[in-house]
Amino acid sequence: MKAWMLIIVLSTGAFAQIPNVKIENFKADYTSPSGQGSADTFLYDNEDYGKNFSVELQSGSLILNTENGDFSLDSLPAQVSEWKNLKVEKVDLNASDKSISLRSERIEYTNGEDKDGYISGISLDCELNQKTMLDSALDMCLNKKMTFYLPFVGGMSINNINIWTDNNKLNFSLKNGVWIKGYGGIFYDEDQRKIRIRIDKAKTGFINVTGKVFSELKAMENEFVSVNRPWVEISLP
Repeated sequence: MKAWMLIIVLSTGAFAQIPNVKIENFKADYTSPSGQGSADTFLYDNEDYGKNFSVELQSGSLILNTENGDFSLDSLPAQVSEWKNLKVEKVDLNASDKSISLRSERIEYTNGEDKDGYISGISLDCELNQKTMLDSALDMCLNKKMTFYLPFVGGMSINNINIWTDNNKLNFSLKNGVWIKGYGGIFYDEDQRKIRIRIDKAKTGFINVTGKVFSELKAMENEFVSVNRPWVEISLP
């Protein structure tokens, strides 16, 4: 379930509409209230923001004070806004209204409760067949086509997460001691601001573990996440 929430963090806020973005070898080292960062290339909406910048987190926004003006990434999830430390080793991002490609090596952070975590090896590819004004990257990645791979997240027993979407069809695999594979459907409803995930079947080898998966998901319900087999619904803030 945390893998889906990670996709939301990466997608929402960053792309109210999909701009043209080319970021290569983005690195940052932040300790509240400020830090430093660099990139070999930082082009956003066809503007060149240079190669070196300072980093700040202020009131739910990530602000880069660059050589060629300020860059602001607004409406970050509350959990990210409260991070006390952040270290980004390498991020490459290419985005347009037709595709998104994201690669990262390792992201380390300390949250507002002084708990350390890290995310490593993100690989995300989304394609769109025709030019469309999108409410967010979620429409592109969940309703159209996406390949997502995450080998490991600190603090989680789940690793080697693979997610494939193709016109609302969903296939996934992950390792939680044993390999679990499954399929179903996934839908982003722009009007209701909801992600709806349908898990039709999950199994390890020949053993059906769908019920066990839903028992674990049910324990993660909160004000934004509801679980009613075969559906998992995520309401966006």
